[in-house]
Amino acid sequence: MAKRERLTTAKKTASREDKLRRLGNNYREYTGAEVSVQHAYLKFKISQEERGNSPQTLAFYDRFYKKFVSFINESFNDTPENCPIDIMTQDGFQLFFMKSLGDVSQQTVNSYLRGYRAFGNFCEEIGLLDGFKCPIKEVEPPMKPVYTDKELKKLLIKPDIRDFTDFRDFTIINLLLSTGARSNTLLNIRLKDVDLENGYIIFNTTKAHKVVSVGLEKKCKDTLTEYISYWR
Repeated sequence: MAKRERLTTAKKTASREDKLRRLGNNYREYTGAEVSVQHAYLKFKISQEERGNSPQTLAFYDRFYKKFVSFINESFNDTPENCPIDIMTQDGFQLFFMKSLGDVSQQTVNSYLRGYRAFGNFCEEIGLLDGFKCPIKEVEPPMKPVYTDKELKKLLIKPDIRDFTDFRDFTIINLLLSTGARSNTLLNIRLKDVDLENGYIIFNTTKAHKVVSVGLEKKCKDTLTEYISYWR
């Protein structure tokens, strides 16, 4: 068995005590009943930062935690500084948390549950929880209204190239419609990322932190060629 496979197997089969022991002397004697929700979340947040997660992802976890703290305050009359983290393994705890979210869509509930699950799984991984589970009922998101053909034609009317701002916006719209890229991805495109000769563009800033190469359709390629030429 390769070294990496042995380490992975050891990690999966490690006891709760072994996981706690790896945390160092300060955590050697601690259990989930002794570590507060606040302390556990601070460790979770540091772990996420060390992984290089984006500011948007970190902000998402903070939004979940704010809602989680509000739930603890209102439902248990407790504070995250005093509430032990092993409260997350109590029967019905996840259900109570879901109900505390109020009259919101299933997509909103699932969004908070993904933060809840990531936090709980981390606490399980480092030995503060035992038997944590977080099933999520996945549902198809509602179909968002899209532009009509008439609206698209208006958006894709080429402006006077002498108005640089309008032509820049026209180029961005073409890129969005052609590639489906996120706004943050487009904001981080550099000239070196565009290969007009071979007809593709490289996205270095993506949600999955992966470099993606996307082909350009002819109209989008022609628009980019004209925009870059005029910009230079």
